[in-house]
Amino acid sequence: MCVEAQHRLAFEVLHGYSSFSLKAKRMKELRVECQKKGVWTSTFGAMVHDVLQVIAKRRGVETTCGVFLPISGYHMCRKVQQDLSRAEAAELLLVFGPMVATLWVGNPYFMCNAENNFVYRGSSNREKDPNHTVVCFAYRFVGEELHLRILDNHSDDGPIRWVLYEVIDEIYLPTLENPLPWEIVERNSKKRDANSILSKLANKIHAWLARREMSKYSKYVGITGLQNWHK
Repeated sequence: MCVEAQHRLAFEVLHGYSSFSLKAKRMKELRVECQKKGVWTSTFGAMVHDVLQVIAKRRGVETTCGVFLPISGYHMCRKVQQDLSRAEAAELLLVFGPMVATLWVGNPYFMCNAENNFVYRGSSNREKDPNHTVVCFAYRFVGEELHLRILDNHSDDGPIRWVLYEVIDEIYLPTLENPLPWEIVERNSKKRDANSILSKLANKIHAWLARREMSKYSKYVGITGLQNWHK
């Protein structure tokens, strides 16, 4: 989901809102490959950076139409609470899109869902509770608190939860060399005839406005504490 979202953001900044229609497949083949390489086990799972490196070194994440979404590497922050303020974390998510994050999960975590809107506030026993990987895709400020909207991996649709920013342990932001070419996305789009000339023009204007807003936050590419890995 995170790699697909990064490609969607990069493509739609250039070509307009809703212009990217490709969907990532469920990653069964990636899990098998990670298992063969000793990166993933059914008992201990996998480290995020190891999985991202496997994705980067292969063709990428496969979509439902057979097109691959490559990544060139990732940015990572392993001391989130020390190196990223709430404002920096929110702006990083706003500008660069969904991020992979890890956190320690105790029993209260599983009580939080989209229906009850509870906010998970952390583990009381990190020595016992497991470390878990999720995708952060939205945020909100409630008073002084920063809440992150996360997508879990228990099913295709999550579940979706709110977590307090302070529970996040590490973050990883996949990086791309270039957006996919327009011709590849257009050729495999199910909606290629759906947009009129006027709606395409509106999308171009939306993209221009998005690029202008995003340029305000370009300084955060060099946030202290972000480390980089590239294949």
